[in-house]
Amino acid sequence: MKLLQLVRRAKERDDKAMMEIIQMFEPKIRKSLSGINYDMREDYRQEVYIRIIRAVRKYNLQKTPDLVFCK
Repeated sequence: MKLLQLVRRAKERDDKAMMEIIQMFEPKIRKSLSGINYDMREDYRQEVYIRIIRAVRKYNLQKTPDLVFCK
């Protein structure tokens, strides 16, 4: 499923959609945290998850640009 569709569902408190969004970003999160001290990694991971959830819930779907190209 596409990110925008997942965001739309997650904003309606669909936990499964929110987990799919987090899983989409998990490889990037893992890579970014690889340089962090091992003892602190889980704390940072949880903070990233919290920030993703907040960002999704605050995202304004009405201001999403229309990417349809006109001829």
